Amino acid sequence: MDTVLKLFKLIIIKIRCVLIKIFCFPKILFINFYYFPFAVAIRFPIYIGYQVPLHRLGRRNAIHLARIESGIFRFGLDNGSFDLGKKSSGFWDIGENGELFIGGKASFSKGSVLIVDGKISIGDNFYCNANCIINSSQSITIGSDCLLGWSVTVLDGDGHSIFNEEGKRINYPAEISIGNNVWLCSESLVLKGASINNDSVLAARSCLTTSLNESNVVIAGIPAKIVKKI
Repeated sequence: MDTVLKLFKLIIIKIRCVLIKIFCFPKILFINFYYFPFAVAIRFPIYIGYQVPLHRLGRRNAIHLARIESGIFRFGLDNGSFDLGKKSSGFWDIGENGELFIGGKASFSKGSVLIVDGKISIGDNFYCNANCIINSSQSITIGSDCLLGWSVTVLDGDGHSIFNEEGKRINYPAEISIGNNVWLCSESLVLKGASINNDSVLAARSCLTTSLNESNVVIAGIPAKIVKKI
């Protein structure tokens, strides 16, 4: 009986995978042929969930891939942890001046929000858990072998402008830099002007607002600071 049940579950999983591919294929076809020339697009380097809204697409050469492999860049397909079953699998928004550089394998789980009005550069072997937000108005750099827990926010601007009495803007965006082998734990925030060096951890629900120049550290708190050397 257990063998039959396991076989039945395996069949259901296989059927589900096939149905997902069928539903996703039109959007995968469209997005690859929008951003890439035929020789690249036909290899389908981007896999995207069929429920992901495409708000803005940006320029046709807005996405740059270091390697061309089938499905090397996945967006809104994987469930991740604590996926709350939202109808949308995420949000895709690349502005007219936005540029996205992917340095290798990258996976954004369901519920991920990617807003690119500036520049976002991501290294190899990147994984983003469910319901994260990466929003660049100026520049966000993320190194290789980085992991984002669920509901992480990386934001290099405020999302709005503030002006003083003289009419001068006082809240410009500021670059964010995240090194290699960095883990941003669940519900943490990395805000404009912040930086994290290699081999470091930002603890859950921490808020980093400044530049920290030490490697191999644990960062925690609001505002976050170095609490331990690894």
